[in-house]
Amino acid sequence: MGGDRAGRRGVPARGGGGRLRGDAPRTAAARASRLTWVRLASTLRYLALLALGGYGVLLLVVLVFSVWLLGDVGALRSAAWGAPALLAIAVPVFVALAWLEGRLRG
Repeated sequence: MGGDRAGRRGVPARGGGGRLRGDAPRTAAARASRLTWVRLASTLRYLALLALGGYGVLLLVVLVFSVWLLGDVGALRSAAWGAPALLAIAVPVFVALAWLEGRLRG
């Protein structure tokens, strides 16, 4: 037995750089590449809230500046129908750029 505790699980091995014996190094790319249903649902929820929040802020800006200050009632209708087209372009571009950033950093 002696005083050598390095063979036990949970005790750092000598010269292991802080890792435990038998543990494989986990890089950020390895963690990011594992897409589980929980992460997918969380990501989709985040994107939906981000898109709906942005849509609401855009409509609020149009309401204040175009309708209230300038008196252009048609601007709100135009923004309400045009903003989903912008979201249909912006959300996939955001997802693609976020994926690309993760790949380049990993």
